[in-house]
Amino acid sequence: MNKIVILFVQCFLWLCSFGQGTAYVTQSNVRGAHMMIRQWENGIIPGSHATYFTNYGAYLAGNIGVTDVYNHFYYAQIHDNGFVHDMAIYEDTAYFCGVTFTGKVMLGWVSLTDIISLTTSSNLNIDTTTFASVTPTLQSLDNIEVYQNASGRICIVGYGRTSTGYMGVEYIVGTVLPDVTYGVLPYTPYDLTLTDNHR
Repeated sequence: MNKIVILFVQCFLWLCSFGQGTAYVTQSNVRGAHMMIRQWENGIIPGSHATYFTNYGAYLAGNIGVTDVYNHFYYAQIHDNGFVHDMAIYEDTAYFCGVTFTGKVMLGWVSLTDIISLTTSSNLNIDTTTFASVTPTLQSLDNIEVYQNASGRICIVGYGRTSTGYMGVEYIVGTVLPDVTYGVLPYTPYDLTLTDNHR
């Protein structure tokens, strides 16, 4: 009798599994990530995350937001002229990179606390001119990480594509002009991370 009950339960579970299906990606934006989410530890919204999403109905407008996934979602449009490829969070700021529709490298940042308080216009920074003079020409900035150097300045490191390969860059945020160093990479990078020496 026990064997029949066990067989009946197994058959029932087997039949129920037909409706579950498998998870798979149904579409992808190959020119840039259209949705990203990063953890953001802060004292304003417990369990919050920073998000980036593209609104396809509004001329490919890019938006950065803050959510606790359950109750709140604050967001602001940051651009309507390009593709964001990566986003990194450092303290209360979201840093993003990509390329504009006109082919200029884009690097920017916005305060997440300002997004929550709906005052983003004064603290949104987008730089599309600094990398224009880089040789060979940088075609896009694809991956970034952010840290604070020993002198307390914010450093954005990353890599992007050129016509002949890849280039690594370091962008140190300045009060007037940034300090930028770069070099051609002799390999194809697939990801970027920081060690304990760069906090």
